[in-house]
Amino acid sequence: MQIQRDEYFADVVKQKLRALQLAKRRELGSDLHISELLNPRKAYWTRTLGERVTDESIGFFITGEAFHKVVQDAMGIEFAEKKLTLPGIVGTADICGQFLCEIKTSRKWTIPEEPDPNYVNQVTAYQAMADRPEAYIFVIYFTAGRKWDGTKPSTLEMVAWKVELTDQERIDIRQRLLDEAQRLNKALAKKDPLLLQLCADWMCVGIYKNEVQRTCPYYTTCQPEGRYPIETLLKPIEEKKAKTKRVFDGLVSKS
Repeated sequence: MQIQRDEYFADVVKQKLRALQLAKRRELGSDLHISELLNPRKAYWTRTLGERVTDESIGFFITGEAFHKVVQDAMGIEFAEKKLTLPGIVGTADICGQFLCEIKTSRKWTIPEEPDPNYVNQVTAYQAMADRPEAYIFVIYFTAGRKWDGTKPSTLEMVAWKVELTDQERIDIRQRLLDEAQRLNKALAKKDPLLLQLCADWMCVGIYKNEVQRTCPYYTTCQPEGRYPIETLLKPIEEKKAKTKRVFDGLVSKS
């Protein structure tokens, strides 16, 4: 028996997945999608330069699609999604049974007390558009519990949070969405991305153990203020490590 890695075959499959991901992406029409309003700077560059698929985005695409499909099959695929609209804005919300429910996957090892702010922003936007006071965030943590030293393997954990909004909160969110859509359309017309707020910081650069794991495909073009160049983000980490070392050395010297 002979077994060896075959990079060519892996690349063929990867290219097929890349094509599938692009095919599943919605066409960019005149209406703006909720995801664009939550990360307007990236939306600007996507609409200006076109969609860019990276190897990392393929990985997120596979896990997201697979887990979404299983949960939706279990809860009733015939009611899995709901199209929502505001003037000039569109969105597609996940539906679990009769409940509006945003389904997410996460690679975090530790389950937080509260859901990611980006999840909250997305589900509350859908609540406002659908005018629903209640919704759920359902997150599948498929590497939960893993330890840095390898003493504990990861386990799959499923966590849900209930989100409730008052009538006034839904009105306010709808207005913020309309305002953000107006700003994005203005930025596109004027070809000026600086009119838009930055995306969530993790979307620009992913740093793990002070090493850059990924960057947004538009990072060098966008040059987000306060986050560019990458050394701007690495410097605070180095300073924190140096401070921790000084404190530790001081404790050792006193012992």
